[in-house]
Amino acid sequence: MASCDDQYFHNTCFECSLEYFMAYLFFSVFNMFGYFLIIYNVFNFDYGSNTNTIKFLISCAWFIFSCFFSRIFCIKKNNTPEHEPLLFKSDFTVL
Repeated sequence: MASCDDQYFHNTCFECSLEYFMAYLFFSVFNMFGYFLIIYNVFNFDYGSNTNTIKFLISCAWFIFSCFFSRIFCIKKNNTPEHEPLLFKSDFTVL
């Protein structure tokens, strides 16, 4: 089993496993929440005189933060089998 640093930077971008499904789901939901929180300002935060600049910087930081955390979901845990059951089977046939 490779180290976490090696897995974080050298894993594939997509794999049919539960970890990757959770990561992409977290990524999309977390960014939608950030979009409504920052752009629509649902909690009425006062961004000051440079509203658009502050919103842009916070949105960029939010996106980088969500990329980092969603990639952590893709790291394989120790003592888990290399071949986990897939979420779907490609040999599925309709009767």
